[in-house]
Amino acid sequence: MARVVKYIPKTEDRIRLVKILGKRLREAREIHGLSQSQAAMRLGYANSSKLAKIEAGSDTNSIPLWLIIRAARLYHVSIDFLFGESSDWEMSAQAVTERETQKWLFEAWEQARREDMDKVRRLQDRIDAVTSFMKNFFESAVDLEIAMEKFIELNPQFNDMKGSNSLLTKVDRIADLTKKSRTKLEIYAELANGINRFKIDTNPQPRLFTD
Repeated sequence: MARVVKYIPKTEDRIRLVKILGKRLREAREIHGLSQSQAAMRLGYANSSKLAKIEAGSDTNSIPLWLIIRAARLYHVSIDFLFGESSDWEMSAQAVTERETQKWLFEAWEQARREDMDKVRRLQDRIDAVTSFMKNFFESAVDLEIAMEKFIELNPQFNDMKGSNSLLTKVDRIADLTKKSRTKLEIYAELANGINRFKIDTNPQPRLFTD
């Protein structure tokens, strides 16, 4: 005949389990939105003193099994949760399904957010590349204005030269395109970044030459 060996928990193990049970009972009660007095009455105690000791983990010798069963039913939690064997405090299949669905929705949203941010970064990289080129273009347009003004100053007869009007018209066109390109580029940079990371001088540039 097989010999039955009784397992008697060590004192430190029993104390640790009682503290876990007390902590989980308190957490379950708070999740359920009950005060200690309300919970004590529903669990069958005349007052909250006994429940207070159990929740505090100070009553290491007399936690009745019926209390654990009643608490699980009252708080709608699993017994595994009360004993610290699980962090999943709800015990219904519906609750588990809802949590899994919520987890899936969050992960799907997070994945979509990462993809959107990646698209924004790629767009920003392209805008940065265009910005670098356009800044050089804007600077060249200003240099052209200065050079033309200096050339006219040194050549008073410029206006009488053949093709001078055509040249001035084209230079004026470059100034107008520069101004419009500057504005559009700043708008695209703001849309891609949410803030104005790229900022060229936004003061309206005068036309290089007027009729």
